[in-house]
Amino acid sequence: AIAGVADEGGKFAMSESEVDELLEEEFYWPKVGDELFPQGSSPLSAYIPKNPDVRGYHLTAGYRIAADILVDQTEEEVWLRDKLVFPILFCYRHFIELTLKDLLQSYGKLADIEPNAANHDLDQLWRNFRTLIDRMGDVDADDGSTPIVEGWVKEFKKIDPLSQAFRYPTGKKGAPFNAVQESIDLVNLQIIMVKMDTYFGCVGMWLHSLSDTP
Repeated sequence: AIAGVADEGGKFAMSESEVDELLEEEFYWPKVGDELFPQGSSPLSAYIPKNPDVRGYHLTAGYRIAADILVDQTEEEVWLRDKLVFPILFCYRHFIELTLKDLLQSYGKLADIEPNAANHDLDQLWRNFRTLIDRMGDVDADDGSTPIVEGWVKEFKKIDPLSQAFRYPTGKKGAPFNAVQESIDLVNLQIIMVKMDTYFGCVGMWLHSLSDTP
C-alpha cells in the first residue's frame, strides 16, 4: 500500500519520494499487442484436456485443491477471511457436486441409476448415490461413515441449495440469501472436506472393484 499524508485541506497527498517510488514500479496497463490467450506453449502453460474422464478428474480435484490453498492463505493473512470465504465455500460445494456426479456417471449402471449432469441439487444427487451404494451393499455400513457424510452433504445443501449463494450477492430476483451460518471455521471445514474426499475415494475404489467383477 502507498502511504501518504493529508494536506491542509484534508485531501490525500503523496510525498515526492513516494511519487518517485511509484513511477519506478512496473505499471500494468492494457496495450496494443496484449493477448488474453497467446498461441503456442510456454513453461507456464496449463494443459486443458478434451477427454471427459480426464477433464472430470482434474475439475473435481482442482476445485478442492483451490479451496485448500485459499484456506491456507487465510491462516497467513487473516484479513482475507471475509473475502475468500465465498470462493472457498463455492469450490468445496462444487467439489462435492462433481464427485457425486462422477460416481453416478461411472457406476450408476450397476444399480440401474441414470446419471443427470444438469442436476445441481445435492439432495437428489445424494439420494441417487445412497441408492447405488445401498443396492451394492454399502461397504461402510458397519462404521457409520455414510450417515456422517450424508449429514455433511445436507448441511451444504442447507446453506447453498442450488450453487448460487456463494457466487452472487442476491438471488435471481434480487432477494438476499438466507444466512444459515453467520460465521464459518474455515480450517475445520478444510479438515472435514479432507475426510469427505477420503470417504468418496474409498467408495469409488469399492465400486470400481465391483464393476470389474465378472
